[in-house]
Amino acid sequence: MKPSNLGYMVGIPNELYFKTLNRFSIVYIDRQEDGWLVVRETHRKDRLEPYSYRQIIKAKSLEYAIQKAEKYIQYLNRKSA
Repeated sequence: MKPSNLGYMVGIPNELYFKTLNRFSIVYIDRQEDGWLVVRETHRKDRLEPYSYRQIIKAKSLEYAIQKAEKYIQYLNRKSA
């Protein structure tokens, strides 16, 4: 499962992927030394630093990280509907 097939932009191949959820929120999948970190950042329009930061999961494999990121995005979409 390739992140780009699921709508993720490639920041750095095999290192960083991100998906914009709306004007203010982004989900990142970031490679760390010991696995992959999935986080969500929410920004306000007049500030550079994040208003909210949430670590979703730290996973050993990219596939599992993507799976959990997508599940979290589905949860947010259901919650906002």
